[in-house]
Amino acid sequence: MLSQKLNVKLIDFEAKVDKSGKKPYARFKTDSGWYSAFEADVIDELKKCIGRTISVNVAVSDQGFKNIKSFNGIVRDEFAGANVVSSSDNPIETIEVKPDQRSTTMYVSYVKDLICIGKTFEEAVIIIKKAQKEFS
Repeated sequence: MLSQKLNVKLIDFEAKVDKSGKKPYARFKTDSGWYSAFEADVIDELKKCIGRTISVNVAVSDQGFKNIKSFNGIVRDEFAGANVVSSSDNPIETIEVKPDQRSTTMYVSYVKDLICIGKTFEEAVIIIKKAQKEFS
């Protein structure tokens, strides 16, 4: 099971009940897909944050289920785009970066693409900086 600390924007939620019909849970639609939450206190906090970017700890099962385990707080707007903050399987050092606001969305997209193909966050940043230097 992979655990990650993520920044996601909450878009909507659905109240659900498990297959036995006894345990309530919620599904949250985010800018990165759907996530489930089973703890009542976590669900209550997340419901208050619809429309905002938040930091959460997520567990991804081997079957691909994504469960929000804890709520870490609301993310300040300047850091909202940086999605993967850390991973228990591959811990990375968190660094504070304040990029040019006009280019932030573009660079975050590039970083996500590189992470999807297996690069680490640090490798993605180095590649993007090299590309910036070559094309400027």
